Amino acid sequence: MPCGTRASSFNRAVMRGTLFLLLQLPLLSMAAEIHVDQSATGGNNGSTWADAYTDLQDALSLALPGDEIWVAAGVYTPTSDPAQRTVAFQLRNGVGMYGGFSGTESLRADRDWQTNTTILSGDIENNDASSGGVVTDTSQIQGANSLHVLSGTNVDASTVLDGFTITAGYADGSSNNGSGAGLILVFGSPTLNNLQFSGNFASIYGGAIYSYDGAPVFNDVTFLNNRSSQLGGAIASIGDPAKLSNIPPILTVPEFDNVIFMGNRAAQGGAMFNSFGMSPALTNTVFFGNIADNDGGAIYNRSQSSPTLINTTLSGNSAAVGGGLYNVIESVPTLVNSIAWGNTATAVGAQIHNADVDSGVTATYSLVEGQQPLGDANLDGTDPASNPLFVDQGSGDLRLQADSPAVDAGSNAAIPAGVTSDLSGGPRILPAVDGVVDLGAFETAYFLVTPDAGAGGQLDPASTQRVAPGGSLALGIIPDTDYRLDTVNGCNGTLVDATYTTDGLAADCTVTASFVRVAAADASPTGSGPINVQLDGGGTGCGFVRSDFVSADTFPPTSVETRFPHGLFDFELSGCDTGSTVTLTMTYPTPLPSGAQYWKFGPTADNPAPHWYVMPASFNGADVSFSITDGGMGDGDLTANGSIVDPGGPGLFAGSAAPIPSLQSWSIALLALLLGWFGVRRRV
Repeated sequence: MPCGTRASSFNRAVMRGTLFLLLQLPLLSMAAEIHVDQSATGGNNGSTWADAYTDLQDALSLALPGDEIWVAAGVYTPTSDPAQRTVAFQLRNGVGMYGGFSGTESLRADRDWQTNTTILSGDIENNDASSGGVVTDTSQIQGANSLHVLSGTNVDASTVLDGFTITAGYADGSSNNGSGAGLILVFGSPTLNNLQFSGNFASIYGGAIYSYDGAPVFNDVTFLNNRSSQLGGAIASIGDPAKLSNIPPILTVPEFDNVIFMGNRAAQGGAMFNSFGMSPALTNTVFFGNIADNDGGAIYNRSQSSPTLINTTLSGNSAAVGGGLYNVIESVPTLVNSIAWGNTATAVGAQIHNADVDSGVTATYSLVEGQQPLGDANLDGTDPASNPLFVDQGSGDLRLQADSPAVDAGSNAAIPAGVTSDLSGGPRILPAVDGVVDLGAFETAYFLVTPDAGAGGQLDPASTQRVAPGGSLALGIIPDTDYRLDTVNGCNGTLVDATYTTDGLAADCTVTASFVRVAAADASPTGSGPINVQLDGGGTGCGFVRSDFVSADTFPPTSVETRFPHGLFDFELSGCDTGSTVTLTMTYPTPLPSGAQYWKFGPTADNPAPHWYVMPASFNGADVSFSITDGGMGDGDLTANGSIVDPGGPGLFAGSAAPIPSLQSWSIALLALLLGWFGVRRRV
């Protein structure tokens, strides 16, 4: 064949090959969704759920930057060979691993990672005493387990691990093989979302995670019952010492948002160990029930490691020294909007211990039990009234009760940008308009109950109270002396005896109470002494709106000469049940003389003009009682309208049982007669 022909054929072949490759480039560069389902029975190529890989390692080996690996519920181990303990799932730059699929979803948003538990386990012999594939305590680990379940070196934030439970790692070797049983990171800063690390063990650093000189970002992660024999029961973060020689030192800042550390244990740093400038930022984070056999029940900070704790709650952690925080070698953590309460230490520093003069804590808008840290707006932890009132601290429910002093006690300005929810997923600030953030990881919803007591009594408590939605508040009813309760209502409440209890609150509301005066007391206008009046009957709203003790001289004289030794009682009752009968009992300073009658001034049914008449009354020593029916005799308006008005008082005929006039009275009378006689004589 001529050379020209061969060259032409070759060129055409090259062109065709080049064109083919060019056509394939968009396909090669297009991000793929690689499916993994251990129960799949199809082509095992990862292209669909039906043809999903059954081994996660196959998907990882083929994934390219931009790819997402979707993993269905199940238990996945790095290997099934007990001799290959060093084998781990390797995180890859730019690759996202997502668990929590049921195996039917077409969109990542459709998965439910909390229901479809996807487990990455180090139980390569499949013999651990787990619960549904999850080791809940490191004592359940049996036989040979993976040294690390996951590993990542030089990975950045484009590397995503999301929606998995990582369990049963057992790093019992030396150096790195004794660290980070769940995940070991070297120069790694991946994005870690929606994860649980449970029942992982390391002999040196970080029962669940060991991170060297990296800044991973944690969102919605739980560390449960992990353990290290030495440092960091859940996580140990170690920085590069060389960076601390810079001026200023270069600090590395891992981020923890919405993270729970519970039940982890180590010799130092029951939950977290930070060293050589590792200064994580923690927001909406809880440390509960973590134990350090030596120092730092929750967190141990060493060598210029100064984390920032924002809206973080530390409670129920314990250590020999520093039940909450232990700080040494120029480590100065910052607490903002945070609570350290209910931690314990067998030696010293139940909440916080600073091991040298160069270490300490900077606190603002925070509450530390037993301390009143210097700084803006900290609550006084030495005051028992500052108890944060957790819902149930003993069981780890560290939400605040509605009446906690830590509610609305924080600084909104301290909340990091983009943080809009609390650890439970509810709004970070309540109420949303003009609200103030609470201290700690949880925001407490509440309604305001405002007591409003009218004159004549009190509601106890008297100030506005915060009450949880659907909750109740008991208010004591306390009438003043001479008063009784008229009405109380509001906030869907019920009155039993002297207590009004609200129920089922669904909005801000007001409890309103009114009181009526049912007794009167004052000095007699004649100077005879004090007079007391007691009202009975007429209904709960019946009471005095006017009660005056007046001289009889303010009224026309009686038709027969009558003396009123104690004056008259001029009163008005209002709010009585229509047509009801009231009884007034009056106690005078001295027993009433025999023959006394109770006189009233006003109209009667047979004489509409005001006049004096005698009311039926009962006399007993210094007491006199009589009854008036609304609209009947004794009621000045003669109308059954709930109002009773009339003056009256006990009177005596001028000549009956009158005391003998004093010498002074006779002297005055005699002098008048003499002057009259002398006047007559002069005219004569």
